[in-house]
Amino acid sequence: MNRRVLVPTLASLGLHALLLALAGTVTLGILHAGERPRGEVVVELSFSPSEGRDTAYESRAAEVGAAGGFAAPVVAVIEAPAPVRLEAPVIAPAPARPAARPTVAETRLQRPAAAGRASFAGVRADQVRDVVYVVDVSGSMASSLAFVVEELKQSLTRLDERQRFAIVAFADRRSIMSEPATTWLFGSGLTPASPANIGRAAKWLDDLRPMGRSDPLPALESAIALQPDVIFLLTRSIARTEQATWGAGVETILERLDGLNPRIGGGRRRSLIKTVQFIDDDPTGLLQRIAMEHAGGPGGYALRTLEHMGVVAAGPEPSLRLDAEVDRAAALLGELLEAGADTSVLIGLADETLTAEVLQTASRAMALLSGAARASDPFAQLLLARSAIAVAACEPSGNGRERLVTIASEALARIAPNDDVLGWSAALETARLSLVVDQNRLPQRLQAPPATVEWRLKFEGALVQIALSNAEMLETDLAAARSLLFDRPDENHRRGLLARAAAARARALAETLDGDARNRLWRLAARLLLEAADELSASDEAGDRLALAESLWWEGLGGDPPLEILPPEVSLAYARTWVTRDVAIAERLARAVLVRDDAVHLAPYAMHTLAAALARDPLPQRRELAVLTLLDAAEMLGPAAGETFHHWQQAALHAAREGVLTTTQGRSRHEALVTYEGALRRVLSSDHVLHRAFWASEYPSVAFELAGLFGGARALDLLARIDPRAALTPEAVELYASIAEPVIGELTASYEAMQRAPGGREQALVAFEAAATRLELASGYFAARGATLHSLAARWSLGRLVRAEVPERGAVILREVFDAGWYTPGGREATALEVAEALAASGRRAEAFTLLRPIAEGRAGPRDEADREYWRSWALLLEILEQENGDGARTRMIQAHLLRLRGIDDEFGGEPTRARLRGVEQRIGIREQK
Repeated sequence: MNRRVLVPTLASLGLHALLLALAGTVTLGILHAGERPRGEVVVELSFSPSEGRDTAYESRAAEVGAAGGFAAPVVAVIEAPAPVRLEAPVIAPAPARPAARPTVAETRLQRPAAAGRASFAGVRADQVRDVVYVVDVSGSMASSLAFVVEELKQSLTRLDERQRFAIVAFADRRSIMSEPATTWLFGSGLTPASPANIGRAAKWLDDLRPMGRSDPLPALESAIALQPDVIFLLTRSIARTEQATWGAGVETILERLDGLNPRIGGGRRRSLIKTVQFIDDDPTGLLQRIAMEHAGGPGGYALRTLEHMGVVAAGPEPSLRLDAEVDRAAALLGELLEAGADTSVLIGLADETLTAEVLQTASRAMALLSGAARASDPFAQLLLARSAIAVAACEPSGNGRERLVTIASEALARIAPNDDVLGWSAALETARLSLVVDQNRLPQRLQAPPATVEWRLKFEGALVQIALSNAEMLETDLAAARSLLFDRPDENHRRGLLARAAAARARALAETLDGDARNRLWRLAARLLLEAADELSASDEAGDRLALAESLWWEGLGGDPPLEILPPEVSLAYARTWVTRDVAIAERLARAVLVRDDAVHLAPYAMHTLAAALARDPLPQRRELAVLTLLDAAEMLGPAAGETFHHWQQAALHAAREGVLTTTQGRSRHEALVTYEGALRRVLSSDHVLHRAFWASEYPSVAFELAGLFGGARALDLLARIDPRAALTPEAVELYASIAEPVIGELTASYEAMQRAPGGREQALVAFEAAATRLELASGYFAARGATLHSLAARWSLGRLVRAEVPERGAVILREVFDAGWYTPGGREATALEVAEALAASGRRAEAFTLLRPIAEGRAGPRDEADREYWRSWALLLEILEQENGDGARTRMIQAHLLRLRGIDDEFGGEPTRARLRGVEQRIGIREQK
C-alpha cells in the first residue's frame, strides 16, 4: 500500500465529508453492548411464480389494531464516562529555555535504593537499609543499661534518613510481677530514621527500667519477623554454667533461630544477626555461636568492657569520627556515581529535579569533608574534589563557582600520582573539572585505567572522554565505552546515558562543521538518540520509543536538524515538539512523515500528532477533522495496542460530543452533529469500545436531530440506525413516515415517467429498484419498532409497485398484507378486490375467485349507484369464469348472471365495468354461436 497516497487522503477534510455524504447507502445497526447488527432487508427482483395459495397470516384486523401502538421503552439512565480529551503529545520545551530540558517521567534513570552503614559499639554492617536493635532490659543490665542506651542513641543518629530502624526490648518479668509481655517494640515496626523518629526513640529508651530475667529468644523472633538487613543483639550475661543456661537452652535457641532465619541464595542468611556482650564474656558461648552462624563469622561478635563503655560515654575519638565522616561522604558520592547523576549534570543531560538532587547530595558530602578531608589523606582529597566539582556543575557561573573550582583544583594538587588508582582517578576528576570550566573541551586525553580500577569508574572515564571528544575520535571513544558494558546485560540505564551523551556531543560537533562531515554527525546523533530511547523504554512498542525520543529531543538534537536525512522517528519527535507552539509547522511535519516509505510503522502516531495539531486550530471544521483523524489513528493502531487505542478512541468521542454541546445553532451545529454521528457510528460498529452503553445511548438523539435537518433518503438511513428501544422511538417513527412518503413517491413517479419515455427502460428499472428497496426498508423499519400499521402500509405500496414488473410476486405481497388484516382506506371489500385483480392477473384465478365470491354473492344488488365494488367484483368474477370456460360447461351459468345483472342495471354500473361485462357477454355469444 502506498502511504504517499493513502494516508494524506484519509486525513483530508474533503474525503471525510464525502464519506459521510455517501454513508446513507449503508444501514448499520447501532445497538447496546452484546447485540449484533440486524441484517439489511433488500427486495427480490427475480421472483419465481408460485402455485396454490400461500399460508395466510393468523393475525387479523383486531390484532393489528392492538399491535399498532408503541410499547413504552425501558430506558436506563447511564452515567457519562469521565472526559478523555484529545490533547497534544507531551513535548519538550523550546530551546530558549535550556534549564527546563525534558525528562522521561516513566523511565528516567533511577538511583539505586539507599544502602548505608549501621554500627554499634564497634560492630559494623555495610550496605544495609533496615536495622533492628534487640536490647536486654533484664535485671542483669542494671549497671550498664545507661551506657547501652547512650551508645544506641549515637548509633541511631549515624543512620541515614532513608534507612529504617526498630528497637525491641526484652525481659522476662512474669516471676516478679503480673506483666504478661516479655518483649516491647518501639513504634509499630520498621520506622524511617528521621530526626523526629530518632527523638521519639531516644525518649522511649530513657523510660526503660532494668528488671526480670534475661531470655533473648522471644525478642529475636520478633526482630526476625520484621525481615531487616541486620539485627544487633545487645545483652549482658551474669556468669553462667552448663546448668544455668539461657532460657530454653543454647541448642534449642540456635535450632529455633536456624528455622526462623534460614540460609538463602549463596548460603547467606536473610538477616545478619550481630551480637554485643557487655561487661563480661558468656561461658555458654551463645552469642559467639549466633554471630558465627548468622553474621558470617567471629567479626559479628564484640565484647564491650567497662573501659570500652567509658569511651562510648565520652564519645568516639576524633580520628574515628573523621574516618566515619569521610566514609559517609564516600557513600553519598558513590550513590551519584552508581546512577551517573553528577556526570549527567556535567555533560548537560540532567533536568532541574535531578540537578537539585545532585546539588543536595554533593553539598552534604562536601560539608562532611570540609573538616574531615585531611591534607595527608589522598582519598579524602579526591572525594573533596569530586564533591566540589559536582556542586560547581549545579551552580550558575560566578564567584561561588570560581571558589568551588579553586577548592577542587587545590584538592587534586594534593594527590600524589604515585598510586596508580588514585593518580588515574585524579586525572579523571581533572577531566571532569574541565567540563565545568570549559577549557576548550579538549584537554589531554585520559590514559587507559589500571586493571584495579572498578569498572564503574572506568565507565565514568569513558563517558567523560566522549563529552570531551573531537569529531575524529568520537566513534572510537563510543566503541571503547560500549565495550565496558558488553557483558553487563542489566546496565540499560548506563547504555541509555552513554547514547544520550554521545548524541549530544555529536550534535554539538555537527554545528561546527559543514558538508558530509556535518551530515555524518547528524545521522550519528539521531541514531544514538533512538538507541537511548530503546534502552530506556519499558517495552518494544513504537509509541513508547517515540515518546522517549521526543522527551530526549532537545538534549540530543535541539532546534533545527536536517530532517530529510534523519530517521522518521526523529522527524516525528520534532513534529510533536511544535504542536503547542505552531500548529501549522506541526501539521506540515506530521504529513511529511506520513508520506515517507520508511515510516509506515509510525503512521498511527503521525496521525495522532496531526490530530493534536488540528484540534488546537480555532476553526470548527479543523477540530472536527481532528476527531476523524484521531479515529483513523486508533483504527490503524488497532485494539491490540490496549490502553493507547482506547484512550485515542475515547478522546475522539469526547471531543466530538463537546463540539455538539458547545454549538447551539447554524451551520456549525450541523457540522458538529455530522462529526459526532459519524464518530459514534464508526466506534459502535467495532467490537472493541469502552463505555459502549453510554455511547449507544447518545446515538438516537444525534441521529434524530440530523434526520430532521437532512430530510430525504439520508434522513431515513439515520432514523433506521436508532435502536428500537430508544426513548424517542415513537417520534422517530413518525418522522420516518413523514420523510419516507415523499421520497418513495418521487422514486415511484420517476419510474412511471421513464416507463413512458422512449428508450427509458434502463433508467426505469433503476428507479424501480430504488423505490422497491426503500419500501422494503421502510416496512422492516416500522415492523422492528412495533408500528405494524405503518409496516403493512409500506408493504402494500411495495406490492402495488412490484406488480408492474413481477406480477406474481406483487400479488403474493398484496395477499400477505390483506391476510394480515390490513385494508386500504376504501375498506375490506375494496382491498379484497385489488388483491383479487392482482391474483387473477398473475394466473392465480382460483384464489381470486375465492376472494370475490363473498362480495358478489353477499348482496342481491348494489347499495347505490356508486357501488363500484359490486360491479367490479362481478366483472372480475365473470371474467374468471369465462377464462375457465374452455369446455363451454359454464356458458349458461355466465349468461344467467349477465341477464340478472342487466335486470339490475342495463348499463352494468357504467364505465369501466360496462365495457368489461359487455365484452364477456359478446365473447360468450360468439362461443355459443360456434
